[in-house]
Amino acid sequence: MKKQVLYLLASFVMALNLSAKDIVFETSAFKMALNEKGSVVSIYDKINKSEYLPANQNAPLLSIRCGGGIEYPSQIGQKGDKLTLLFDKNKVEAQIKTAVKTGYLSFELVGITHPENVELVIWGPYPTTIRETIGECVGVVRDKQFAIGIQSLNVKTLGGYPSEENDIEPSFDIFATGNLVDVTADWKNKKNYRGQTAR
Repeated sequence: MKKQVLYLLASFVMALNLSAKDIVFETSAFKMALNEKGSVVSIYDKINKSEYLPANQNAPLLSIRCGGGIEYPSQIGQKGDKLTLLFDKNKVEAQIKTAVKTGYLSFELVGITHPENVELVIWGPYPTTIRETIGECVGVVRDKQFAIGIQSLNVKTLGGYPSEENDIEPSFDIFATGNLVDVTADWKNKKNYRGQTAR
């Protein structure tokens, strides 16, 4: 299986109720925590002391699809800069390389057992309480104090949950809205809007 890369960005860039078993990643302004099952349990703005993960939401760091069914990780381990996610039902183990940078976190899927049985892997979704501005195509949500973004960085990684089995996202024709200001006829016939990273 080819590598998949995911970056989490925090701009304006003590999480509450964390367990001693939680794995925590921190930048200067942002903290993200994973529980012992590999789910995100905190998305925290350290500057404004605000938690952006809604309560009682399941937010696996990564899940897999095997035989048409989605499986969430059942256990996570950490050794150095590597995370190991275990998927009991399908006996799959995913290796993720992590990096903490000044303003963002990076997660890269570097290995997976039984790749012949894994139809796809899914990063997230990572719900947030931010709803003021949603950049659907670029995958950024923000309010007046904080922004959280997710960016896929190679051709094997789609932005957003796959809608089609062929990895082609359905397009939304912005020109169907009738707002054609400053658009040439040639460009109008060729360009469509697509993307749902922040769905």
